[in-house]
Amino acid sequence: MSWRSRPEAWALLAVAALAVPRRGDAQGWREVQLWGAGLASRPAVFVAGAGLAWRDAGRTRIGGAMAAGTTDDGRTAGRLEVAWHFLLDPRRQAGLSVYGGGGLALGVIEGDDLTPYVQLVLGIESNPGTPASVFVEGGFGGGVRLATGFRLRKQRRPAR
Repeated sequence: MSWRSRPEAWALLAVAALAVPRRGDAQGWREVQLWGAGLASRPAVFVAGAGLAWRDAGRTRIGGAMAAGTTDDGRTAGRLEVAWHFLLDPRRQAGLSVYGGGGLALGVIEGDDLTPYVQLVLGIESNPGTPASVFVEGGFGGGVRLATGFRLRKQRRPAR
């Protein structure tokens, strides 16, 4: 007897088909950011770079960013971050909105080993429901971290 002749196989397939989320108008956002960060650590680190993120239709943003820069003693530094953010007011068209989150970061300083960090952030973003915004973040991860930047976003639409 094949799986096609079994009613429970068809029932399972029907349940799976009903569980697939429907596409709606608000499919989320794709974001690109330019950012800079300073870390109060030994040595202090100053980096600038770019990142990509995806925001769902709700309150979640997942993204990654890379940056390169220098330390206060003149050595080259780099940073790679992967973070999850929870936005308190993601559809706000004007004014400021707060978000928080966490993730992982990798830091490297010339002459030192690659160092992983757990990162926690709390940020303020202007106009998160529009195509562009600025942000300021504070947090921890490889030292006390202060970051600022600019985000451009495009809303994803359903395929036709």
